[in-house]
Amino acid sequence: MIALVAGMAAVPMAKADTVATTPTDAQQSAVVTNLGIYGGDNWDIAVDGDHVYTIASGVPNGFFYSSDAAATWQRPTGTNDYGSGTGVEVDPTTHAVYVAMDGLYKSTDYGATLTKIADNVGNPLLFAQGKLFGAYNDTVYASGDNGATFGHVVIAAGENIMSFAASKTIGTFYAVTRNSSTGTSKLYVSTDTGATWTPMTVDPTMVTLTNINADPFNANILTLSDDNNLWLSQNAGTTWTKIAGRSCGDFSIWTSTRWYACAGYSTNNGASWTDMDMHTNVMRGPGKAVVIDAADENVMYGDCMSGICKSTDSGLIWHNSLNGITGVNVLAISQTTDKNTVWISSGNGLGKTTNFTAASPTWTWPILPCDSRPGHRCDSSGMGESVWVKPDNANIVLAGSIGGWIYRSTDGGTTWTNEVPAAIDVAKFKTGSNNNLRPQHFINDPADPNVVYVAIVDPVDHNGAVLKSTDAGITWTNLAITDDAPATRLAMSKTGELYVGTGEGKTGDHKGIYKFSSGTWTLLTGIDARLNINSVTVDPEVQTTVYATASNDLAPLSLDGFYKSIDSGATWMKVVPTGYLGFGAITVQKSTSPNTLYMSARDNVNHGVLLKSSDQGSTWGVLYTGLKSETFTTVLFDGLVVGNKHGVFSLKSKATVYKMSSTTQKVVKGKTIKLKGILRDATTKKLLKSKTLGLYQLVGTKWKLKGTIKSDKKTAAFSVTVKPTKSGKYKLAWTPGSGDKAEYATFESKIFTVTVKK
Repeated sequence: MIALVAGMAAVPMAKADTVATTPTDAQQSAVVTNLGIYGGDNWDIAVDGDHVYTIASGVPNGFFYSSDAAATWQRPTGTNDYGSGTGVEVDPTTHAVYVAMDGLYKSTDYGATLTKIADNVGNPLLFAQGKLFGAYNDTVYASGDNGATFGHVVIAAGENIMSFAASKTIGTFYAVTRNSSTGTSKLYVSTDTGATWTPMTVDPTMVTLTNINADPFNANILTLSDDNNLWLSQNAGTTWTKIAGRSCGDFSIWTSTRWYACAGYSTNNGASWTDMDMHTNVMRGPGKAVVIDAADENVMYGDCMSGICKSTDSGLIWHNSLNGITGVNVLAISQTTDKNTVWISSGNGLGKTTNFTAASPTWTWPILPCDSRPGHRCDSSGMGESVWVKPDNANIVLAGSIGGWIYRSTDGGTTWTNEVPAAIDVAKFKTGSNNNLRPQHFINDPADPNVVYVAIVDPVDHNGAVLKSTDAGITWTNLAITDDAPATRLAMSKTGELYVGTGEGKTGDHKGIYKFSSGTWTLLTGIDARLNINSVTVDPEVQTTVYATASNDLAPLSLDGFYKSIDSGATWMKVVPTGYLGFGAITVQKSTSPNTLYMSARDNVNHGVLLKSSDQGSTWGVLYTGLKSETFTTVLFDGLVVGNKHGVFSLKSKATVYKMSSTTQKVVKGKTIKLKGILRDATTKKLLKSKTLGLYQLVGTKWKLKGTIKSDKKTAAFSVTVKPTKSGKYKLAWTPGSGDKAEYATFESKIFTVTVKK
């Protein structure tokens, strides 16, 4: 006893919109546009009539609210940086909302604004019987005054709390814990509203429990679950029975007449089941969280593969409800040569647009490939590892799935076939009965788009493979990489050298960049063997120049960095941009003399950042700073396009003026003044030479063009003479032309206020 210390059809998605994604947008060196992928892994939901709340798992600022029964979703107002979310609960009496993110937050205006009420409280989170419960590791926090004060108790040292549940019986609560050392689970009960907790006896086979659930209509009914199994107790936890034939995890919910679990419902405590239709209108029905509207048991909300889904017929048919939820974790982006067709991959499925060059591309998302042939795969497990579209033929698409499966479409994603390529010796990569292979990165030979390579990694056994196809993915050959190294990233020069970055391996085991040339593998030296290679890229215009990023949280941070070779990998130079770590994806903007580089990283307080270099990696500037726990997982240049935990975004660099004239000037009537400065890249300070700027004067309420001037072709300096006849306001603007508009947004200077004296 422990005392409490007081005190399946693809859905066309909405068009792109411009959104403020960080608390410091005004300070950024880029203009950011959301390209319109909506949804996410929504693993917690709370309902209060037409007000619905959800957390997109792992997404920075991932709390969303709806005031129209999930027709549309919004984020709280303001420019806050809450961190990633874990749980949400609602008090049906006061309508207060409690949200666990980077600390515990409370809203008294239906989610529109949040106020922090506690640190390190809330994973998991429960509001029941007028009490608020939260957890931090092995400690239970409880509040009986709507979060004004909390008492706390260590439930058991080292027993991390996984789940709470409230019994129908007043004062009785349950908690599941997992030992941080052994991984085993326990069930605890409190009969005094959390003041003390006592361990309960469970079946010894229940070693990795995740959830405890309690029937709100019957105090004797409890369920326990892990990721695959469900157990039922009909005597308040005295004995337990595994539910036969129902392989599932996590959610159990009850109405007055039904028990819902495992993609079905039962009216007789699990003796028989009726399956729900989980795929007609959504890619996958609820699997982690389902909540019933207390005012109408026919209305249910759940986490579907694509995000939130809703049923109005007691769970028989589900429909997506995604509009406004920016929580899709994009892992890969692939584009055709004509730039019109783009595919993205995520843990929520694949997405496709065929009008990417439009101002607002439209998407079909989510797409979950399915091969209904006997013995093949037709489910959503593990999708989103990688995707590739043939550069010269948008109909041919490849996608990777956990288990080593490679899906292939020849009609632009309408139909699919899939295989675990025969070239893989699957037995070599199995742990027990599990095949953990992941096709993690596709590339094609820049000289021949029919020749495709794929990096395969097994993060459990710490090994992998590299496969080659000469027929755009129909058949594959194993290139037998040395030591079965855990291949994760690929790059290829136009002269035929294949570079393979490795990761996921044990420290010092088969790490580094392997080069495959003329049929021979070579492990390149010059990058510390303790590091994961997060990205490797060949400069598209200088074939002997190779860029890479490397990091490993288990290795000294001083080793993290950007690496560059100018001799095809024979030697490497390292640059560590000061104050940054966790360097990731790289992309190259060619033909900018020298080529411009973009790289993802994070700062020392765990914000995601995008860095930009105008000198091929010698120096770097901050293009964009994201949110806490944000990760920019993939980048490409068509303009700059990034995939992160929010979806897909385009970024346009800003220009700025250095040594600009004073913005407040006085002049005697009839005399002239000069407006001058130096036009530069706001991130890298690169001189923007020979750019045409317009001089505008405010006439009434409109800006009128008065003339143009070019920045100098050597110094990027500009100077324009103005002879004003009366006081007024002026500004300078640069609209990027065809050679610059992919990189830069329109620039406008500060406003010059000119006072004319008589």
